[in-house]
Amino acid sequence: MSWRDEIDLALQEWIATLGGGQGGQRWQRVGSVQPTREPGVYVGDIRASDLTADQADNLRLAGPDDRSVHGGFPVMEVEVEGEHVRLRVAEFATLAEPTCGGRGSNQRS
Repeated sequence: MSWRDEIDLALQEWIATLGGGQGGQRWQRVGSVQPTREPGVYVGDIRASDLTADQADNLRLAGPDDRSVHGGFPVMEVEVEGEHVRLRVAEFATLAEPTCGGRGSNQRS
């Protein structure tokens, strides 16, 4: 277990002890993205997603598995260009199969 996993586990237990995390938010995938020639810039198609303005403020660039979202790279800038989204992350952020995720509600309507 890495130190990040240990911190994640400790924080989850602490939040649960305080009674938090019930009906709160969870990470959900928005879609896959592709790197551009510009370092740290990725683009993706958002036609099939329900991307909201709140999610756009809390996006992360991560790998394809669910656990990678927490260790992903925070998106610093988001530009929605019609059916496409343009994301800016740290220039050193490189992933083999990048996807974009945002926070969504655990509550179902």
